[in-house]
Amino acid sequence: LDYSFSPDGYFSEGPYYQRYAIFPFLVFSHALQNKKPELDIFNYRDGILKKATRSLLQLTNAQGQFFPINDAQKGMSFHSFELVTAIDLMYMIDNSQKYLLDWAVLQETVTLNEAGFNVAKDLKKHKAKKIIKDSNVYGDGVSGEEGGISVLRQNNLELLFKYSTQGMGHGHFDRLSYSLFDDTGEILQDYGAVRWVNVDQKGGGRYLPENQTFGKQTIGHNTIVVDKTSHFNGTVKNAESYYPEFYFSDFSNENFKVVSAIESNAYPDTRLHRTLYLMNDEDLKGSIVLDLYKIACEKESELELPFWFVGQSMQSNFDCPKESNSLVPMGKDFGYQHIWQESSCDITNSNIQFNWFNSNRFYTITAYADKGDKVIKGRAGANDPNYNLRPDPVLVHRKMNSKNTSFISVIEAHGLYDRATEIPENPYGTIRTVSKIYEDENYLIASFETEQYRWEIMLSLSNNNTNKNHQVHSEGKTYVWIGTTKIKKIKIKQNE
Repeated sequence: LDYSFSPDGYFSEGPYYQRYAIFPFLVFSHALQNKKPELDIFNYRDGILKKATRSLLQLTNAQGQFFPINDAQKGMSFHSFELVTAIDLMYMIDNSQKYLLDWAVLQETVTLNEAGFNVAKDLKKHKAKKIIKDSNVYGDGVSGEEGGISVLRQNNLELLFKYSTQGMGHGHFDRLSYSLFDDTGEILQDYGAVRWVNVDQKGGGRYLPENQTFGKQTIGHNTIVVDKTSHFNGTVKNAESYYPEFYFSDFSNENFKVVSAIESNAYPDTRLHRTLYLMNDEDLKGSIVLDLYKIACEKESELELPFWFVGQSMQSNFDCPKESNSLVPMGKDFGYQHIWQESSCDITNSNIQFNWFNSNRFYTITAYADKGDKVIKGRAGANDPNYNLRPDPVLVHRKMNSKNTSFISVIEAHGLYDRATEIPENPYGTIRTVSKIYEDENYLIASFETEQYRWEIMLSLSNNNTNKNHQVHSEGKTYVWIGTTKIKKIKIKQNE
């Protein structure tokens, strides 16, 4: 209990493995409670087992499935027997935790023992409430200061930002990656483990070779890859020696949630700083994600940011036809050997815009592009003789010969398609442009526009003091704000 959980109740391998670990912890602690009540084990370390149970339930998406990070098997949920046991035991230990009964209602089952009987008995007189899931930061490490993960929730969008420790042998090389969900499931995915648990036809249910050569590698995640090489050169020992730095978060504003973290050791002489906003506004068609990803390298490098989107390509503003006659892998190692390059093209304007469809919803990425940027469209499955990989699509934004730059992108979830009437609603996004206003080692200022409004986002990259005054001059305009970040909404004049 002193070393397995952070003070927030987070387990470094992620919620899938925390679900696995919580069972023996709670069963043995229950035995201790019976035989050695003087230990008061369930209140030990400020009630760490209660916190671990609560955080585990919070780390589920709208379908009740655990956010899949590291070697997680997708689809594992709070319906697992470990979580049924955890809820029943924790409620028997402390029946003031009424929120557990709301989860028990959703589980629709109890354990066949005293703990389950207590839950079933109290459910007869309990009026179920809606499960409340909030935006939160979960620190990693014994002291909670070794990076962590954050969950941002706004309306029907849920964003998981991973800036945690390596996660031991089950960890993936994906510092500062994120995945995005709505009430239909995945929008931008973490590929997860290459494994069919307990399915004998696939390696007896064990990890498959591609888990090491692709599943763990950086390119299989939504984060920056430098020079086609995985973080920490794909070496667990190196990755275990370092952890990212939590920079700041702010969940106090009803219109946006924001979290930011820094990774300075994934590549030599390279600093990665990612800030994610989950925004909502009445003048947008839904909640959006704003991603400000600052990269500082000592030498010129090739930078790639993949978007592992889930669904069917619809439309883009770049001409990138499929190269169906001569598919080749994107590279030779670090996971690139497992991605078919389906098309590649140069970006000729200042924005990349890509639209796709999944589960009767539409989604759009709009990203700022520098001169010389490229887009690659690919699909997992190359060098995969036994068809172990899902043929999932990916969009890669590449910057060539870059030292100090940033990736700025907006992801919209919008509209729907009614299959009964065959009528789409709001199939196009509202964002028409994304721009970079100012950038140096201390500040990044960006904007995005709809037809009627412009949002300006100001971010301090080197000072996270909430009371610090900032002032930046750019192209005849002065930007002033207090604190780490500010978002300003401006009405666009009709003649602009």
